[in-house]
Amino acid sequence: MALTASIAVAQSVAWNLAGREDLLTFGFLNEIAGGEIWRFPGSTGGLARVSSVLSEPAHLIRVLGPVLGIVLARVGAFGRRVRLSVAELVSLPVAIVTVLAYFVAGSLIGIFELFVVMVVAWTLIGRGGIGTIKLLLWQLLFGCVLIAIFFLYFGEDASERLGTIDIVFSGGNRWEYISTDSVSSLAIATNREVMLESLKENILLGVGIGCHPISYMTQAPLFLGDSGGSLELNAMDGSGLLIRLLSETGLAGTALFIGALVVPILHVFKFVRSGNGRLTSSKEQTRLCLLTASFSGVLLGALGRYGSYVDPILWVSFGLMLGYSGLRTASGVSRT
Repeated sequence: MALTASIAVAQSVAWNLAGREDLLTFGFLNEIAGGEIWRFPGSTGGLARVSSVLSEPAHLIRVLGPVLGIVLARVGAFGRRVRLSVAELVSLPVAIVTVLAYFVAGSLIGIFELFVVMVVAWTLIGRGGIGTIKLLLWQLLFGCVLIAIFFLYFGEDASERLGTIDIVFSGGNRWEYISTDSVSSLAIATNREVMLESLKENILLGVGIGCHPISYMTQAPLFLGDSGGSLELNAMDGSGLLIRLLSETGLAGTALFIGALVVPILHVFKFVRSGNGRLTSSKEQTRLCLLTASFSGVLLGALGRYGSYVDPILWVSFGLMLGYSGLRTASGVSRT
């Protein structure tokens, strides 16, 4: 992950500061694979976005997600005690580069993940004895700085990117956005319409696992126009796991799937709230909180953008939190 983040930051320097968009590109992967593996990630506010060796900026954010809580803690986002608890896990330069990669990627889902991770980490760590008011003020300041850096870096186009969210919830033919930077939002909007039609067929169970692409081919033209179905805007993954779950498994399947992933998070909250351990006196328990915060961000990203049931990043992050949760809570119970 450190190498991936380093390449992303180096791309930003080469493409934006040196003006050499021919450097650090990975188009040769397309020739090796015989298909599109890597493409230039485009620009926002006149500045090139980056994706490292991944196909797009959102995928870069996805790969870095499992360690986000750890690197934020290492750069001091949650206070000195928490920073010291992860000092032996990651070096400060690596943590700084990883956080920078989140910003130069220019991905909105990355900013949302940052926000979720910070809120969850603050909530968990704050229950361990750290001054709540002091930590809250620090979090607010840090969050404002993060947002300010993002908007200063990408300029007016950052606001325009936020404005494209409206496309997701607007109706009618949106063919005019096909050749614009808003095509990602259009893909989400199209798959949302397909999902709503699938729910009309069977609101409890959906149209069946693997059937969203089939529904897309029949429903997308009604939203995009006669040629819409042939474009296949994220038709295979539904532009996000939440949309795909609702479309293919209905309300019942979605509740079961998300519930299974959320229960361990609630388990950690319950453990912290019960007072079985003092988070500020145990490095391992502090790390548990950070892993839980990281997984919360990864889960948000999966639901909002990465529509795969077998996404390795999601399940690795889930496994890390689940394993650490069982270990720490078992230790806490044995001491009482």
